[in-house]
Amino acid sequence: MKMGFSTPALTVLLWLGGGVAHAQQTPAPPPTEAARPPEAPVPPPPSGAQQAHVRSSHTVDVIAPGEQVDTIL
Repeated sequence: MKMGFSTPALTVLLWLGGGVAHAQQTPAPPPTEAARPPEAPVPPPPSGAQQAHVRSSHTVDVIAPGEQVDTIL
């Protein structure tokens, strides 16, 4: 069974096939930029005279799995 490829057509096919193989073997370059920008430094807490004292009036109860809870609003 004879294939009907001419020499120039066969040359083009081999050349294109070699380019595809080369593209698949070349690894991608590593990323050069950071994944995210660096975080800004946290400012120091205010001095004692400027510090606000806040107390919460809320309490938290731990509820066991399966425990019945009544909600009072």
